[in-house]
Amino acid sequence: PPHPPSPPPAPPASIEPFKLEFIGCEHDEGLGALQCRYSSVSDAREESTTSQKPLLLLDFAGDSTTDEVFSHPLLAEAADSLFIAVRLPAEEPLIGKGSVRVVSSDGTDTLGQVPESLLSVASVSMLMVKGLTLAQTTIPVYLQLLSEEQNGRQQWQSNGRRIDRHALFGVSDSTEGEVEFGGLDGVLATRCGHVGRQPVVQLTYDSTRLSFCSLVRFAVQQNLADVVYYQSSDEKIAARMELQRVEATTSELVSFLGTTTIQPSVNAKIGLRQTMLRFVPMTDLQATRANRLAQRGAFNEATRLLSPRQGMILMRSMQTKGLIEAVDVPIKQAWKRLSEE
Repeated sequence: PPHPPSPPPAPPASIEPFKLEFIGCEHDEGLGALQCRYSSVSDAREESTTSQKPLLLLDFAGDSTTDEVFSHPLLAEAADSLFIAVRLPAEEPLIGKGSVRVVSSDGTDTLGQVPESLLSVASVSMLMVKGLTLAQTTIPVYLQLLSEEQNGRQQWQSNGRRIDRHALFGVSDSTEGEVEFGGLDGVLATRCGHVGRQPVVQLTYDSTRLSFCSLVRFAVQQNLADVVYYQSSDEKIAARMELQRVEATTSELVSFLGTTTIQPSVNAKIGLRQTMLRFVPMTDLQATRANRLAQRGAFNEATRLLSPRQGMILMRSMQTKGLIEAVDVPIKQAWKRLSEE
């Protein structure tokens, strides 16, 4: 007699999405997203010596400013994973009260220090990079990019207020323009959209590394800019001289008022939007670089810009449906939203 038909194979067991343990957990008051397991240098020194990780000494009372600084998820991750963080009590008899210090793993050498009055994501990330360099420890890309972006934004007006330096170009294809400008060293962020019917790309850049003239030159030489916008008489003169120097006859100079609205494009960061990277909260510079790589088909290279925790979020997005896209959402806001999903 014929054999009975084989039973159908059992459906594969569903994969339980792993929990992101670092999202939404309790943290110390005044330390944002950072947790410290030690309150004494002597207690922390054994782990620091064994792991060869420098000590990060947090020697301040803690207030809204320190809470804001250490609530940056990538700064907190760097402190957690690259250092042995120590929250010193007020009575600890050490030199350097009211500061953040990086000390060698054996506790003998101070590798850098930032006074409490100057604490910011920029100053602490730069301190971390300096400390790891002196400790001859490899600096992860995500921390390098964080320090580069935060310190590149430190442009100050005479009245003491900080401003970002922006440049705006009218382009024929804002999606491609965003990718091309995103490859320039010194460009910290890109946004593509429209002013009226004109597609545009807005850049945030580090004016200590990249001048407005060099941006105009690049835009014209790469045939990216149909319109060069200026926001001051100095920018108008600089742009006109640069256009004449490269003999550009097709680019138009147009005044741009700060009150003019830039309508965002639905195709912004198209390289991210076409991959699972769209669910990963990133800093502006990370997103700008990752978008360029992803759009060029280098997805694996784009993932190397992520921190380990961002990599875990990427893995979770591959297992879980219904996550909200994080493209062009400020990283703190997108990170906080993960705890609510």
